[in-house]
Amino acid sequence: MKIIEENKKENPLLHRKEVTLKIKDYEETPSREEVLEKISAELGYEKENIIIEKIDQEYGKKEAKCRIKVYESNEEKEKYSKKYKEERTQKKEEKE
Repeated sequence: MKIIEENKKENPLLHRKEVTLKIKDYEETPSREEVLEKISAELGYEKENIIIEKIDQEYGKKEAKCRIKVYESNEEKEKYSKKYKEERTQKKEEKE
């Protein structure tokens, strides 16, 4: 799986970066956990501060677009992000 950063926008008011990514070269559709691991490894963002907004994949293509928000700190993430998006980004084992 390859991650390519397409667009990055600073949002100083909400203390975050809004990033658009392209995900390529994968066999099956990656899970949110796999995408989160790869983003933190390749782009150098801390996993605790990332919220995956959306992963879009067109039918029949081995390519997906992903929107993420990277907060400056965990406190900022808790303050400004929506709770259900945080829960959706977390690993399934951590929820239980």
